[in-house]
Amino acid sequence: MLGRALESYADIAQRFGPFGGLERVFALYEQIRIELERVRFDEIDLTTQAIKGAIETLLKMDYELRKLNNLKLALGPGRSDGE
Repeated sequence: MLGRALESYADIAQRFGPFGGLERVFALYEQIRIELERVRFDEIDLTTQAIKGAIETLLKMDYELRKLNNLKLALGPGRSDGE
């Protein structure tokens, strides 16, 4: 039974060899955990809201430019190569 446990542990540990071994994986995990604790949920929310606001503004601008283009097509002269 101990032999199977050691073999299983060795198999698991070997999977993390390319990443520097289990010790390195645990160290990275701890670093990530510490950095994630430093990020506040309100920071994430504010950034998300800012991005959503920018997207809404860009979509509104796109819509208005399309309307302007349609008005120009409907009321103005046709397109020329100089435009």
